[in-house]
Amino acid sequence: MSTYTYQNKKLINKRKKLRLTISDAAKALTLSETQIKSLENNLEIGFASPKYKLILLKRYAKLLDIDLDSLIEMKVNSDNDKQNELSPKAIYPIISNKINYFIFAIIISIFTIYLFNSTSSNSENQIPIISETEQTSPEDTSLPVTQPENLPTPEDNFDVVKQENLPYEQTEIESTEHSAVSNNDNMSEIDLANISENIITEVSEEFLCTVDTAELKSFSTRNPEKSSYYFYIISHDPQKICVIDALGAFKEYDFQKGDKISHHGSPPFKIQLNPKASEIYFEGWKVNLQEDDYFIQLNPSSN
Repeated sequence: MSTYTYQNKKLINKRKKLRLTISDAAKALTLSETQIKSLENNLEIGFASPKYKLILLKRYAKLLDIDLDSLIEMKVNSDNDKQNELSPKAIYPIISNKINYFIFAIIISIFTIYLFNSTSSNSENQIPIISETEQTSPEDTSLPVTQPENLPTPEDNFDVVKQENLPYEQTEIESTEHSAVSNNDNMSEIDLANISENIITEVSEEFLCTVDTAELKSFSTRNPEKSSYYFYIISHDPQKICVIDALGAFKEYDFQKGDKISHHGSPPFKIQLNPKASEIYFEGWKVNLQEDDYFIQLNPSSN
């Protein structure tokens, strides 16, 4: 796998130039301050894997408006990695060539046997030279004809599978297969470009749940009126949230505007959400969220 290095000092300098604190950057990216410090000092604390760290690094660079090419330097794979990557690619052509040579040898062998049998048959059944008076009818002098064995054709080596369940809903059923094929061919290059652009946008804006490592703001009730083994949430705008309970059970929700759910589990609950778009009720009471309460914990009452 390719490795990378980056100039972490650029992150610190640019953040200070923009007059942002570590807390400001953490809130803007919904990350913990520990993760921001690790990115600025090139540490591994707070990241599940190097790949996860690289994703957060790109998000932080985008927030600070830093060019990725000037920040990240990709290293070439080591010789061992190159050899491991090239080995499978070198093996497959060799195996394929051996199979082709083997099939070609079989065909040559069959053809040689056929020629040999035909020559032997002609020599054994050769017509003797006789006089005109002893000449027999054409039927008596006919030679046996041997037919060549049926050689395998390229079509015999493949199974023809009928394509079903087209990847889009066909509004009209055409009367011929030619019409169905032409419908597929009519997809424009613009549609394909739009699909690719949407996929790239979704990947770049992928929701990252970091509630397990973030600093949490705790909430609890003094006089609970309902069970602490669930909470109720209303989403006023589209958003994604994630929840981890005391047993480590993880759940992620993709809300649309107006969605409502009751989440059941073992308290306390750790929740990552958008406080401006969320309305939460716990133990029968409404949780008073502030604008910067992106990471909260709902503690059961001790009463």
